[in-house]
Amino acid sequence: TLKEHFCYLLGAGCDYTGMDMERAHVDHGITEAEFNAVVQNLQLAMNDAGIPFRMQNKFLAVLAPMQRSIVTR
Repeated sequence: TLKEHFCYLLGAGCDYTGMDMERAHVDHGITEAEFNAVVQNLQLAMNDAGIPFRMQNKFLAVLAPMQRSIVTR
């Protein structure tokens, strides 16, 4: 549901049918380092796709508040 969630967050006309971030990640024990690694992978993927840096920052700014619900260790 990651693609669906990103599409929803970007206002691209998708419905998100998954769980909220807290419920989806509560039992995974995700650390700050693991969260940051996902962000880094997203940045690399966006670079590879040719997405301008400014647009990347706007997208990451939408995701940043979710860190509190995802990182549990």
